[in-house]
Amino acid sequence: MHRSATLVQRRSLASLPLTWLPQTKKVGIVGGGPLGEALAFQCALAGFDTSVMDPSMIALERMADAHRALSDQFTTDMSQGTPSVPAWGPLMPKVSWSDQSSWDRLTSKTAARKIADKALSRLTYSTDAAIAMDNVHLVVESLPEDLDLKISVFTKLHQAADASTIFTTAATTLLPSQLAEASGRPQLFCALHFSEDIFTSTVSAVIPHSSTDPLVVAKTRAFADSIHITPLTLGPCFGSAQGGPYAVRKEADA
Repeated sequence: MHRSATLVQRRSLASLPLTWLPQTKKVGIVGGGPLGEALAFQCALAGFDTSVMDPSMIALERMADAHRALSDQFTTDMSQGTPSVPAWGPLMPKVSWSDQSSWDRLTSKTAARKIADKALSRLTYSTDAAIAMDNVHLVVESLPEDLDLKISVFTKLHQAADASTIFTTAATTLLPSQLAEASGRPQLFCALHFSEDIFTSTVSAVIPHSSTDPLVVAKTRAFADSIHITPLTLGPCFGSAQGGPYAVRKEADA
């Protein structure tokens, strides 16, 4: 397809309503650091079955502890009716403040705990790629910024995941094109950048490389929107969301 036609198609798909695509049902979060920890809990709270993978069992155990703490924080927030985390706002139940029965339901610790426990039940943890990738529709990789490590892990993920699974990277110091081939599925690969703390800055950026299927861009946007992290769509580029506005540098054409 001619390059200009491809760009038109990408822009057309990227502008579609985010409800246009079937919702992803199960996601994989690869990386047990702060971003992976927060992102996994947000996905589970938003209703996704969430499979967490990290090469280190210690990191996974630490993440599971952090998720229990986050569930306690959510329970407290919900019982008080005021989310301390902006991304949790859309997940709070809608109530009429003039309706005493609704207020009672909102402030009920039992109801709040039930929602938090449901989120925890959607989370699973594994160091094994075959287990972690079982029936996963979309993956977000958030490992340390080590090219060799990411290439090694993506190779394992590609072998374990379904052929239709979308792979994304949250890398902020590497170009999407540097990892596309390693993913084993360049057309199903793009960058999905988040701010350093997704709980305080609810904006993300979907960044394709030159071979990313436009439909993948649209599906990735739909996923980000469904976890209440507003997606921006940028052209093939390098970007960082850390600490504030996106810094963008266009990739050289292949």
